[in-house]
Amino acid sequence: MLLFIGLGALFSWIIIEMTVVKLTGNAVRVSEKSFPEINQIYLALKKEMKLKEGVPIFIVQDGEVNGYVAKHLNRRFIILNSELVAGMKNGDQELSEIEWVIARFLGALKTKHFRFNLFYFLVDTAEETFVLNFLLKPYERATQFTGDNIGLLANKNLETSISAMHKIMIGNGLSKEVKMEAILHQAMILSKRSFFAWMAKAYSNHPYNVQRFLNLLGFAKKEFPDQFRDYVNQLEPEYRRALEGLMVVY
Repeated sequence: MLLFIGLGALFSWIIIEMTVVKLTGNAVRVSEKSFPEINQIYLALKKEMKLKEGVPIFIVQDGEVNGYVAKHLNRRFIILNSELVAGMKNGDQELSEIEWVIARFLGALKTKHFRFNLFYFLVDTAEETFVLNFLLKPYERATQFTGDNIGLLANKNLETSISAMHKIMIGNGLSKEVKMEAILHQAMILSKRSFFAWMAKAYSNHPYNVQRFLNLLGFAKKEFPDQFRDYVNQLEPEYRRALEGLMVVY
């Protein structure tokens, strides 16, 4: 078992190092020279969250991936899709959406790193080698919810946080077509198929997107009640009633 974990850790380390080299050679790293406004957001969030280690941010030209955070032991980096960045920079809320995205990634990393502390190495390696994944995946999903909440605490704007989630969910071009009523309707369908919904997500690192919306709204109700009330009042009456029974804060 230990040999298996060791080989898996070695393989993961090689892959992550090769990925960093490829990104350095082909992508654009956010810095004081390239995308300085995004770099300032990152530095401010790093200071606010008291993160000691840097987390490089790369922007790639890739139409299939909106953004994700990669990690292995002490090596971490964030990848943002160029289309996502372009859409958020040109939006009405300027860089508030990008602030939410970066804050949620940093928040998820911070949550996971400090929660496990000395056991992080074993947990990280076991997770990457699919050992005990059934038990570890729920925690991984919980860090995603926490990251979303931290993103909202950082930009303090429920509207732009939800707008950013729309773009991550479906992309820039179609994000304005997404309506919260439709998200809530899908959440209602999931709740009626609870067993199969649970089975489908059991081995996933990420929670369902519709659950992320519900979590963010539940968190906003607690931390930003005025913004929550203004947002919910825009919904159709039947969905306002349904929302109360669907919201969960993870």
